[in-house]
Amino acid sequence: MKKKVGLIVDNITKHKWETREIKKELESRSIECELINIYSFPISTKRNNRGISLALARTTSATHFRIEALKSLEISGVKVINSSTCIQNGGDKYTSLILMNSKGLETPKTFMVSSFESAVKAISEVGTPAVLKPVFGTYGKGVFRIVSLEEEIYRLDGLKYPYIVQEYLPHRKGDIRVFVVGDEVLGTIKRVAPVGEWKTNISAGAKSTKLKNNKHISKIAIKATRVIGAKYGGVDLIERDGKFVVLEVNTQPDFRGIYSTLGINPVGKIVDLVGDLR
Repeated sequence: MKKKVGLIVDNITKHKWETREIKKELESRSIECELINIYSFPISTKRNNRGISLALARTTSATHFRIEALKSLEISGVKVINSSTCIQNGGDKYTSLILMNSKGLETPKTFMVSSFESAVKAISEVGTPAVLKPVFGTYGKGVFRIVSLEEEIYRLDGLKYPYIVQEYLPHRKGDIRVFVVGDEVLGTIKRVAPVGEWKTNISAGAKSTKLKNNKHISKIAIKATRVIGAKYGGVDLIERDGKFVVLEVNTQPDFRGIYSTLGINPVGKIVDLVGDLR
C-alpha cells in the first residue's frame, strides 16, 4: 500500500506558487499527495492522522491555531516537516533570537515589551531608529520604524502588545537571504529595498540579486537552521562591522525569489526530505 503525504496549507498558502510546485514534484515521483487546509476541519483531541504518514507544512505565520493543527497530526503519528516546535520557535521572533544568541550567533539587540511604558524604555535602550515588530508575523506585516521617539511616541499607544523592539541595522547595500535544505546551502541572494522604503521583503517590492555562496555565511546559516530545528529554511542576515548578524530564520519560506534570481528551484531538495515512501 502506497503511503500518502499531506501538504498542509491555509487559506493563503493554498493558492501560492510554492504549494503548486511541491504538489507537482510529489506527483512526478508517484508519491500520493493530499492538500489539507487546516481551516477546513475542526481540531479534535482524538488521534486522527487523516490518512497520511508524513506532512509538509506550508502555512503562513505561526499562530496558535496553526501550531495546534500541526501538533494534532504529530500526536497522531504523522511526521511533520518542519515540525510544529520548529515553526513555533522560528515564528516567535523573541524565542528564536534567544535560542540563536545562546549558541553564539550574532543577533540584534532586542527586547520584548508588553506595555506602552516598557516600549518607551526599550526604545530608549536600543536608541533610534528602532524597529517594532509583532511577536508573530510574516511578510513584514505590522512592522514599523520609530525614527524619533519624541515625535512618534503616539504610535506606541494602542499597539496589540506584546511587541518586539529591536535596534535598527542600516542596510543601504541590502540584506542577505540564504536558502538552506538539510546541511546544504542551495543559494544566496541580496535583497535591496525599493527607493523610499526600508523593508527588504520581496513581497513588499524589494529587488533581489545573485550572491556567490560564501563559506562563512553558509556556516552561520546552517547553524541557525539547526538551532531552530529546521529541516529547511530561509535565513536572513545583515553585515555590521565585518560581522554577520542573524535577523531571523523563516521556517516556511517562500522560494520564488530564489528561483527567479538564481534559477534554482529548491522544491526537489525539499521533497527529498520526504524520503522514499513508495
